[in-house]
Amino acid sequence: MTKTRLKWAGATLITGLFMANTTELQAQALSAGDIAIIGVNSDLNTVVPADPDELALVALKTIPSGTRIYISDYFWDANNSRWGNDGNNGTTINASEGVITWTTTTSIAAGTVFKVGIAVSGGLTTITGLPGTVSATGWSLPAIAQGGDNWFIYQGANAGTPSTWIFGFANWAAPSSPTYTWLPLTTTAATAAGSHLPVGLTNGVNAIALTGVTSSVPTPSNPHYDNMVYNGVRTGSKSVLLGEIVATGNWLGDETTTYNLSPGGTQFPGANPVFTIAAPLPVSLSSFTATPLNNAVVLNWITATEKNNAGFEVERSTDGKEWTALDFVKGMGASTQSTPYAYTDISPLKGQNLYRLNQKDFDGKQEYSKVVKVQMEWSATPVYVYPNPGKEAIHIRLNDLSLLHSEVSLYTSYGEQIKNMTLSAAQTKLDISNLSAGTYLLKFADGTVHKVIKD
Repeated sequence: MTKTRLKWAGATLITGLFMANTTELQAQALSAGDIAIIGVNSDLNTVVPADPDELALVALKTIPSGTRIYISDYFWDANNSRWGNDGNNGTTINASEGVITWTTTTSIAAGTVFKVGIAVSGGLTTITGLPGTVSATGWSLPAIAQGGDNWFIYQGANAGTPSTWIFGFANWAAPSSPTYTWLPLTTTAATAAGSHLPVGLTNGVNAIALTGVTSSVPTPSNPHYDNMVYNGVRTGSKSVLLGEIVATGNWLGDETTTYNLSPGGTQFPGANPVFTIAAPLPVSLSSFTATPLNNAVVLNWITATEKNNAGFEVERSTDGKEWTALDFVKGMGASTQSTPYAYTDISPLKGQNLYRLNQKDFDGKQEYSKVVKVQMEWSATPVYVYPNPGKEAIHIRLNDLSLLHSEVSLYTSYGEQIKNMTLSAAQTKLDISNLSAGTYLLKFADGTVHKVIKD
């Protein structure tokens, strides 16, 4: 499908779109990341003009009654701290852009999901799915451009003067080759084909860019799709969930088929609040990284403060769904100073290795960190046996998973079989504590033989 941003050929500029309600202040102030975009459907309005395009939002904290929030797909000129200049000094907007003004009239529970419909028909814009007082200005054609769009959630004295940026989302087809993300500040002319990221938002923290190349079939490196939805975890603290939402690997995309963005639907099952927002544990994690080192992966993390911290369970996965606990690293318990930690995975798997920390309190509460990824592409032998020599036990790591569930046998140097076991996991522990010191032979189903020395 050819990607072009939809414009109204006869559009006139809507003067003063952002100039209404200049003296009104939002009753309740929010912070960056309090609301996030978790889905977008741009193919609906092209089939039936009266059908709404759709956004899915989630409240990551309780939104008090009387809170006024703006949602717009206009583009931001960060060099001049104003909405993008279409030759009108940022004070007007072309007719393919618009803004929603939403004022809550009841308290919105943290974790609540909204499917926001934006229908444009007969010159009228209708917004559905947001409880409270809602109005919209702009949009003479489908609100969400198939060629990609950017969306901002923010607060301010009025729609034209943002003071607090809450979330940024982009899924342009090709805004800024070769990086295909938010426009760099060196690109001075922010236009409808791309936007700067406002000061106050950071990509990968409280903003996400799911963008790609116009003519390419979407791939992980060019992930633009017309329809996209978050497909990650729905339980955790605000900071953990926000980190998952802005991770591009946690999104699904489809070029022609839309997603069910309704709370209780296929993508977000269960009654609202669909997301469970856990209270943050009294441990502040300031960084978490994974670095390949030879055939190992070194994990480093730093806590800014700790209270009641029992420690961290280090977990690994290859697909982000099934996780294996590798080890437990004891915490400081309580600390008001920066504390570094490290753990080395000496047996990562070939290919993608995902890591996360399960931070545990002494009272049993726990919280997951963000996920970090390392790609291991070393030229590995089918089997790695360590430590060798060994004393109490040796570990067998399968770099070739075709050996999984096969038999392995341990022989004396004279050929007598003394142990036999099934390799039921990619890493298996073999107890050798009761063996006499000496040399043994470990034989695998593919004929591979490893010499093992018992100290």
